[in-house]
Amino acid sequence: MSNSLKLSGNPICQNINHLPDAILHHVLSFLPTKEAVATSVLSKRWHSLWTWVRVLDFEDSPSCETNEKQRIDFMHFVYRALILNRAVSLDKFRLNCDIIHGPSCLNAWIDGAIRKDIVQEVDISVSATQKSHFLKLPSCVFTTKNLKVLKLSKGILIDVPNSMSVCFPSLKVLHLDFVEYANNDSVSRLLQGCTVLEELLVNRSFRDNVRNFIISVPTLKTLNISELLEPKNLLEYFSHSYHYELTINAPNLEYLEIIDLESLVHLESVFVSLIKANISFHGTGLFQLAKALCNAKFLFLKWTCCGNSRASLENASFPLFLNLTQLELHSGFEDWDVIPHFLDNSPNLEVLVLENPIIMRNKQECFPKCLSPHLRKVLCRGFEGCEHELKMVEYILMNARALELIEICSSFDMSFESKFALLQKLSKFPRRSETCQLTFK
Repeated sequence: MSNSLKLSGNPICQNINHLPDAILHHVLSFLPTKEAVATSVLSKRWHSLWTWVRVLDFEDSPSCETNEKQRIDFMHFVYRALILNRAVSLDKFRLNCDIIHGPSCLNAWIDGAIRKDIVQEVDISVSATQKSHFLKLPSCVFTTKNLKVLKLSKGILIDVPNSMSVCFPSLKVLHLDFVEYANNDSVSRLLQGCTVLEELLVNRSFRDNVRNFIISVPTLKTLNISELLEPKNLLEYFSHSYHYELTINAPNLEYLEIIDLESLVHLESVFVSLIKANISFHGTGLFQLAKALCNAKFLFLKWTCCGNSRASLENASFPLFLNLTQLELHSGFEDWDVIPHFLDNSPNLEVLVLENPIIMRNKQECFPKCLSPHLRKVLCRGFEGCEHELKMVEYILMNARALELIEICSSFDMSFESKFALLQKLSKFPRRSETCQLTFK
């Protein structure tokens, strides 16, 4: 702290000192605990203010890994802050440190913060390079009755054996950010104990040891799950047939995001309250996916393999998307024959975005039978000017009676001359909507 702040004549200090303790405690709660403790030198009144703060926020320095003195100083500081804290309850306990401090030490700090069951949010992030050194959390973490938010990140092992009872009667938010799991059952047991959970975020690393990641939470409203496929793993991924599955049963979901190019995705319930879905996946279950997402208002869909999608569509009726107003379709393959099904069954669609719109395949039967009478904006990205793309634009212009704007974004490697020639062709297409504007970028 600057010495100037300790001067009694400083008007800023005088104004702050007139504030009641409760407000000062709240102000200090926005600081890391180390900085909050440093305010104790300001004056006699400030000497113990930090001990009543309802937030404990500890983060070690990267140099702790190599500097023993700094490591010991940090350990002593955390122990002292935990012992001296006199808050009746804690709004938040945050710990971000390296595993080098030792599992027993880290678990003692965690236990010290939550042992009285008075903390509402716990945020733990551990840096560990080897899985054998990951931190196994103490059992008391899984039976914290007043906990509302739990965020676990990086070098943490989720191990929930049969003998352990998970009880989170108040937990609303759970984040699992690149943590490891002892087995499939540890995931299931953890989530089974979250009886009122509303938000779940899961970031998974490539080829973790959970072959079937099952999420069955009836109360869940927001789910964000992604799987990281690093470039160094691409060759291994595409040269082996690993069987991973992601199973979701959460009928009350409102917001869903899945980015998983490895697992077979199973959506076991129709999301009746769904508002927005963002799905990127690799697999053959497009029709089943569509059935689960049919109540969405905003839908972003990207897939890299359709497989037998056409066959499945021929043998089943495609669901109606009665609530859908905005649809974004991206694909990593050439078979876009499924897209007309989306357009035929979205009667209230207002905005359509197509990435690499290889939709018509020069086949008349691949055109949609009809377009939404409410369609007012269309955006085509990655446009190359192929015959089937031009036919698609022509079809939209001739059939979208309420269209206000169609925006064509060409591929990056297209020359200026080619763009100008394309613009001339597009400008000659007849338009059903007299107010429709066409832009080309």
